[in-house]
Amino acid sequence: MSTALPPDYGNPTATSGPATAPVPSPGLAAPIHRPTPRSPTKGYAYALLATALAVIPLAMRRSSGGWILGRWSLPYFVILCTVGATVLFVGLLLARFGRRALFALAPIAAAGILGAVCTEIGGQLYAGSRPAHDVLFLQPDRDLGWIHVPGMELTWGGHEWYAIDFSVPMKFNSQGFRDREWVESKPAGVTRIALLGDSMVEAMQVPWEQTAGQMLERALNGKSAGVESPAGGVRQYEVLNFGVSNYGVGQCLMTWEHHARRYQPDYVFVLVAGFHMVRTVTAYEGGAFPGREQERLWIRPTFSLEGAGLALHPPADYERFVDLQRALIEGPFGGHRIKPKARRSFLLTRVLVPAYEGLVQLQQRRQRVARREVSVPGEALELNLRILTALGRAADKGGAKLVIVDICKYFDRADAPLSARLETLCRDESLGYVDLGEALIRANEAGESTRWPSDMHFNERGNQIFANAMLTWLLGTGGIADNKGR
Repeated sequence: MSTALPPDYGNPTATSGPATAPVPSPGLAAPIHRPTPRSPTKGYAYALLATALAVIPLAMRRSSGGWILGRWSLPYFVILCTVGATVLFVGLLLARFGRRALFALAPIAAAGILGAVCTEIGGQLYAGSRPAHDVLFLQPDRDLGWIHVPGMELTWGGHEWYAIDFSVPMKFNSQGFRDREWVESKPAGVTRIALLGDSMVEAMQVPWEQTAGQMLERALNGKSAGVESPAGGVRQYEVLNFGVSNYGVGQCLMTWEHHARRYQPDYVFVLVAGFHMVRTVTAYEGGAFPGREQERLWIRPTFSLEGAGLALHPPADYERFVDLQRALIEGPFGGHRIKPKARRSFLLTRVLVPAYEGLVQLQQRRQRVARREVSVPGEALELNLRILTALGRAADKGGAKLVIVDICKYFDRADAPLSARLETLCRDESLGYVDLGEALIRANEAGESTRWPSDMHFNERGNQIFANAMLTWLLGTGGIADNKGR
């Protein structure tokens, strides 16, 4: 019995039934079509063009404070390079990898955004644990310009919106200075030492016991804490701190006349740097109060040369100063002198702004060094030297010896000529001279930190070196061993 076969059996070309794909011969492989590789040359050209279009308009702009090629400031040049490098990097990636570059750029951008967000959140949490306050701890003073509020108690966390470096409780005495209460009449058997200066002497950045004045006093009385003690003795020593924030050299003279001389000191140390001399001729102060940073007032007494003497110019805006502070206390401060600081962006204030300001300061230092330019103009320098001469003679008339503590080089190496002039003045006028700047520089070169990273005032170690420098002078020629003074 035979079996019937379908009509298309053995006939691959038959059309009946489902169609089947032809089977190629093993010796005839099908051609493989690959896309032609795209040359990145044109893409590279576009990347360079995009970079040029981004950079050239910025480069054509002349920034303020031009330094590099006489055209751009250092911060502006860094921004220019950053923009150019970013555009070029993105353009080259796109030219080389096309759309696939987005798979590399997207994670980079996401990581940057995530890092910024995490930094901001972490910074805000940290700042919240270290609160700071706006404090009106200075009040108008017709003679000195301003002085501490007598008897005021506060916790000082610095000028930033949170306490970055320190948080120090303190109280001003009834005379308006950061010290204990003083008896005006000097007790028998006591040698008094007065310290004049600005916030570096005031030292609100460290506890009172760690200020240079207190460490010096303990050392002299044989109770040293980190400061070398002199040989024993029965005489007692008192160190009185007359430092007030933002004072210039002229205000130190006024502090002697109106306050320090009444306490009959035997030695007077005055701290001097280039910026103290600049303040002497700067009548107007901007940002004297929180919330009034743009308002400039003549609140500092200033001096000018007048023949062989000095002419005093009282602050013209004293009454405005009084009215403005009263309005602030009654308004934003709610009847008090202390209020919490407003929150600010951590990333902006602690990363971007410090980076910008650091570049500006670096440029200014390099420019002065290149021009061999000191920070104090010639006439202002002569005025300050005459004020120091007057202070030395007034102290001598009151039975005290003036000692100039020089920190010019510490803050600006270009100010070395100022140090030379101060040393010459001390030699000519028989004043004491302490080169504190050199001691601080040596400590920094040895790896020691002498200032707070953000606040830039002396830390505990800086105050200790300050105290040691004064102690070394007092134990040397012209000091307590020679029984000078009252």
